[in-house]
Amino acid sequence: MPKRTPEFRLTKAAESDIASIAGYTIYKFGIGQARKYRNGLIETFTLLARNPTLGITFFLGDELVLKRFRFEAHVIFYKQTATGILVVRVLGGMMDFKRHL
Repeated sequence: MPKRTPEFRLTKAAESDIASIAGYTIYKFGIGQARKYRNGLIETFTLLARNPTLGITFFLGDELVLKRFRFEAHVIFYKQTATGILVVRVLGGMMDFKRHL
């Protein structure tokens, strides 16, 4: 049986984050830039799914440990799964991460 390519999945919160990013980017910079940024996010999710150790460990309390990886103005929070990664949130780089996680 061929080996499966690692994949990424998004939580509902991450989907909402991406929709908000797209809306803001369309408003400020236009649809073309929003598509370019979205494509960059997807490429980064794919890279992280294939190389989940690239991110920096981020401790949230005693039990929850995530990885974080910066993409331009945003930080991707994710955890490794059996099939790749689960993207938990995509937050602005200046946000209070612990408050939003």
